[in-house]
Amino acid sequence: WLSSHMILGIVFLVVVLAAIVSGIYYWQTTSQIPPVAQFPVHKDEMAGWKTYSNVQYGYELKYPVDWFTNCNDKDIQCLFYPEDPLNFGPGENVSWIAISNHSTMKEKTLESYFKDNGLSNRHEVQINGQVATAADLIISDIDNGKYYIFQRDTGLLIISVSDMVGNNPSRKRIGESTFNQILSTFKFVEPAAAVDTSTWKTYNSNLVNLSFKYPPESSYQEENIIASRGIKYTGLQIIFSDQNKNYPDFNVTSANFTADDSIGHDLINGNLDSKSSFSVTIDQGYGIIREIKSGIYYYSGYANMECSNSTQAYLFVKPPQNSGLKYISFYLGSNTQVDYMKDYINNDPCSPNPVVIKKAVQDLADDKILVVKDNLDEALIIAQTFKFTK
Repeated sequence: WLSSHMILGIVFLVVVLAAIVSGIYYWQTTSQIPPVAQFPVHKDEMAGWKTYSNVQYGYELKYPVDWFTNCNDKDIQCLFYPEDPLNFGPGENVSWIAISNHSTMKEKTLESYFKDNGLSNRHEVQINGQVATAADLIISDIDNGKYYIFQRDTGLLIISVSDMVGNNPSRKRIGESTFNQILSTFKFVEPAAAVDTSTWKTYNSNLVNLSFKYPPESSYQEENIIASRGIKYTGLQIIFSDQNKNYPDFNVTSANFTADDSIGHDLINGNLDSKSSFSVTIDQGYGIIREIKSGIYYYSGYANMECSNSTQAYLFVKPPQNSGLKYISFYLGSNTQVDYMKDYINNDPCSPNPVVIKKAVQDLADDKILVVKDNLDEALIIAQTFKFTK
């Protein structure tokens, strides 16, 4: 039998060895966890900020209320500016924050991305619980950029900031403090779930070569609206309206259509293969076009008809091939939260303040008008079901 001293010694030795093993495991585990990025944030300075949500790629962030956004190329890249990009000169260096989704770069390694873009100071951090690879882009003592790269199943998502305005005093810098505040609000969210349309009804038009699906609680009818207006026209313009007002109405316009007072006809001068199909010079060029996906575009713009000012939103859809149609358009609503009577130029009610108009159009483009946003979501569902029928 072992003495009590030997037993105590063995127990002590086992305890010491267990502590050493636990310490080694803890060190190996914690040393592999990237540090949490620290962003000094002043919540009061962020009160009233706008929220940008990208349901397709599953993320959102907040940005200052007086900033401008430009999301194009099917929302693959969104740019956020501290000043109006319409004021930038050709080739002028400006400050921006960009969020880019690189779904085509699944096989591209971080090493090759760093090499191709001249990034340095690579290190890993956590941002709201998500691991990102951070890096710097140094151009000069005063011009620099920062990158945060997330590796996802869909490819790389890259957040970058550029403050490369050189010595140009007329351009605003973002500054590290503001960028950190914006970055502190970034988070991933669940992408929007697809709507099940398997139980929806099918509407086959009697007037044009088109069919579409719609929910059972809706009841669509079609009508040749242009014939009742008493204006000169050729071709067809048909309205499909939901009699139960559950889903938005839409118009279809034939390829040979011409009319004296059609906004859509004046706006579109192509076949909707790209954004170049649109003419945004009408009504002083306030229009903003966002390509949601190939052949589907969200348009927000300004209209001044006989001194009646409004900002309106439409969804334009490229029709099915061989349908004989030029375009399909959903009217989504207007921005009724704007006082167009405010700050007339030279007290002329036909000349509203451009600043007021730009903000109204931008709020529509940023999905800030909830009724319009809801109509857009519903219109997109129907737009995916359009088919050519004889």
